[in-house]
Amino acid sequence: MPELTRAQRVELAALRADYESGLDAAVAKVIAAAVALGAQGCDHARLRVLRELAHRLVGSSAIWGFSRVSEAAARLEDLALRASTGSPLPAGEFARQSKRLTRRLRQAVPVHLRPMKRAFETAGATARPRARRGTA
Repeated sequence: MPELTRAQRVELAALRADYESGLDAAVAKVIAAAVALGAQGCDHARLRVLRELAHRLVGSSAIWGFSRVSEAAARLEDLALRASTGSPLPAGEFARQSKRLTRRLRQAVPVHLRPMKRAFETAGATARPRARRGTA
């Protein structure tokens, strides 16, 4: 395979930066779909939405080198697939598993790509982080 030209490397870097700038929002959409299923119940339409969103994130994040995001999204996709095609999960089981998997997905996004406010909201924190001891 021939080496990329300088112009191609610049274009590729710009495409990656564009993907990175939207990664947190894409993850937030997947998490919102999973949370809605956990709160409102597992109907086939919502499961399909979660599967599709997670599937897109699995592929795109793998292409751009975010393997932890891809793996975490794949687990959510698998959960939604099992819930929609297999025997029904026990009451509350989808919510419990999706909560664990969405936490893993959120943690897979590199910290430098997460807006601070959204990171706290997603984690369920209500208070601001405390100052370190010995600081004002």
